[in-house]
Amino acid sequence: SKSAILIDAKNGNILYQKATAIQNVTCGKFCHEDLGYDMVGDEDGVNIPVMRYADVLLMYAEACLGAGDEPKAKEYINKVRARVGLGEVGTYTFKLNGEEVTAPTTEQCLRHERRMELAMEGHRWFDLVRTQTWTERASVFHISDGHTRDPKEIHRDIKPMHYLRPIPQGQIDGLEMTDVEKAAYQNPGYES
Repeated sequence: SKSAILIDAKNGNILYQKATAIQNVTCGKFCHEDLGYDMVGDEDGVNIPVMRYADVLLMYAEACLGAGDEPKAKEYINKVRARVGLGEVGTYTFKLNGEEVTAPTTEQCLRHERRMELAMEGHRWFDLVRTQTWTERASVFHISDGHTRDPKEIHRDIKPMHYLRPIPQGQIDGLEMTDVEKAAYQNPGYES
């Protein structure tokens, strides 16, 4: 039988079901009750979510915030929160880098909402890179071995070059440039 990791949408807590081995743990986010909680898309006729409406609303909120329209950004973050009965932007607290945030800014609320709403959907790394907060948020993290509840603190060195990926050499070789220009074309830190 499969075990599941479930996220409580009300408070963001991760709820665990006992697993006998780490490979038996799956995300229960897109499991379908009628199918015995099997993962969606395993030849069951249930569509796999590619883009969710909540993601679109949060992208729009981020664009509004970037354009200086904070009231509109709050409105769209609140639309996402309202559908699950959560409080409005600025009326709740959460932890950021282990510290309790009691008077969050709209930007902090947006980042937190994306983290909670889109958990385990493959957005987090892109969000951290796009907002240039990867080093701040992910240089130190805690991870368990899957058999114990005692997490270990892991440190990693995230360099500025890690925010970009190398341009494939085959792509650079195909450019109509001099060798000197091609050498300078590669993203910083990946030069040969």
